[in-house]
Amino acid sequence: MKKPKCKISSKGFTLLEVMVALAVFSLSAIALTVQLEASNQLRYNIIEREQALWLAQTELSYLSQSEKARSELPERKDLIFGGRDWMISNEREVHTSHGVSKLVVKVFVSGKEEKPVFTMERYVREK
Repeated sequence: MKKPKCKISSKGFTLLEVMVALAVFSLSAIALTVQLEASNQLRYNIIEREQALWLAQTELSYLSQSEKARSELPERKDLIFGGRDWMISNEREVHTSHGVSKLVVKVFVSGKEEKPVFTMERYVREK
């Protein structure tokens, strides 16, 4: 009597192959998510620094142009710009021997006054 030949079909994937493929896909997705989060944080920091730079340049230009503004220099100025609350700190050092003043503008995000987002300084001639 002849034994029937059992034909094994090799269609499809084994459970182990599917599990390995899912593990590789999961690790790739996690790595991509971590990179995307880091990219978003970097973008947020760049936008914050650009806004702080613009505020510092504007404040220094105003102080440089107006002697009255320099003489009545406020130490602190709070404002809203770009949907955020900002605090601008102004300092003035007068160097009478040279006839110049050093203006220092520091821009902070309100509530985080321990470290400025941007600091800019300029020397102006006093009259």
